[in-house]
Amino acid sequence: MTRLDAAFRRVSDVTMLIAGALIIFSTVVIAVEVTIRKVFSMSIGGSDEISGYLFAISCALSWTSCVIERANIRIDALHHRLPPPAQAILDALGAALLFILVAMLAYTASYVIRSSLTTGARAITPLATPLIIPQTIWFLALLIFVLCLGIVLARTLLALARRDWARASALAGGPTVTEAIDLEVAAARLRVAADAPVGKGGD
Repeated sequence: MTRLDAAFRRVSDVTMLIAGALIIFSTVVIAVEVTIRKVFSMSIGGSDEISGYLFAISCALSWTSCVIERANIRIDALHHRLPPPAQAILDALGAALLFILVAMLAYTASYVIRSSLTTGARAITPLATPLIIPQTIWFLALLIFVLCLGIVLARTLLALARRDWARASALAGGPTVTEAIDLEVAAARLRVAADAPVGKGGD
């Protein structure tokens, strides 16, 4: 594993951890809101708004981890039947198209931020949240995604230039059947190890 691969792994772990924490926090906020409404016929207000912001931010963060871990869903009924060069070229094309799409999304987000900053836009809700706050956090999460995806695409194109088809597919393609099985087996072993009773001293 290269230093860049190790750095990518850390980025993946951090972004997924933050995304998961935001989803859990959002769930807690909604649960509290529902409980208060049911028991006390009251509302803390803004739970749907807050959960919406957190969901958008967590999605952008989890996309980064998804690309690094090669976990995005692919339809490969035909892909795996093609020769390695064709597979590598299609994987690179998919990464390039995704990069263009996300770059356009990030650019649009920057435009929205500039507009909110100029107009002082606020949410039309009881919280009247300054929209520049959630929009900026979402934009930064998108930038992380664009940066990581751009690095993946550059490394893939470099592998294509070297005619290293296996490396290109390993960077931009989905996991092979063997890799998927190995991952599931490794995950199962971890679950078994976690559920195993801890032995007493001297046993």
